[in-house]
Parts: sequence; C-alpha cells; structure tokens
Amino acid sequence: MEDNTQLSLQLKNEAVKLGLCKQWTEAWKDNTTQQELINKFIRGYDFCLKHNWPSVDFICNNFDEALLHKNGIIARGRYSFLNPETCIVMGDGTQATIRINGRHPSRIYLNGGTSTKIIVKTSELVIIEARDDAAFEVMAEGDYDHNIVVYDYSPHTIFPTLPDCVKYKRLKDYIHEA
Repeated sequence: MEDNTQLSLQLKNEAVKLGLCKQWTEAWKDNTTQQELINKFIRGYDFCLKHNWPSVDFICNNFDEALLHKNGIIARGRYSFLNPETCIVMGDGTQATIRINGRHPSRIYLNGGTSTKIIVKTSELVIIEARDDAAFEVMAEGDYDHNIVVYDYSPHTIFPTLPDCVKYKRLKDYIHEA
C-alpha cells in the first residue's frame, strides 16, 4: 500500500486553514489512503466548492486517474461513466458522457468550463447540479417515468432545451453566498 501521509497531512492542514470543522479535523487520520481522501472529497464537496479547493491541477497531479474515474470524478480530458452514484465533472475543457440506465439514484455535479452529455434511460432519481459556465445536455430515452431534476446555480450555464420530463430550478448559489 502506498504511503499517502504527506498528501493527507498537506490536505488536512490546508482544510484546517480554510475553516474545516473540529469534528472533521479530529476524525482525519494522518495516514489516510487516496481512496479515503476521495471519499472525504465527495462527502465534503460543498466545502470544497466553497473554497475552490483542492485545485483541479492538484487533484490531477496527486491522485491516481483510474481511482478518480472509479469514484465518478473527472478533472481533465474525456471520460464516459455508466450508472454512477455520484459523478463530479470539473476542469476547463473536460468532457464527459454519463449514461444512467439502472434503477438507483444518481447525483451529478457539473462545474465551470465542462461539457457533459447525460443520457437517462431508467432511473429512480437523477439530480444534476450545474455551476458557473458548465455546458450540458440531458437526453431521456424510452417510455419511462423519468425523475430528473436540474438545479442551476449560475446564470451562465449553457444547455439546449431540456426534455419535458426534467424539472428545472434556477437557484441562488448557496456555496458562494456571503
């Protein structure tokens, strides 16, 4: 097993400087694996978004790309996902195709500078959160009762006409509100 002590300590110290709460700070072990760090990133994604941290470059330079993809994260390049529980698309120029054809919920985070095609055949629930100038397209396939919700946190989000089955809500960006 790879020693990630320095990576874990660096991220922990930076998070504390950004205002990480006492509960998370005390629970953070110094020998946290990359998988555990990725789990923290996903679970604490609101904190990461609020502080624009860690950077896309940091993630790409310090984390195994295959492990990121396995966890539904793409920070650079092109990638296709099938039935992700959580999917985070980030990094200028990043392109993703996300297919959802299972009976389970999916939560998709689209960040600025990205382009994503989301194809939903069947699903319990798909929640899409779009920020900044994320570009995306949602396609609903088949004669199913699709349950797709788009929360748009930016007036600059780019998307074509959404299918009738998509519930669309433009909301204030609670992450970056003072």
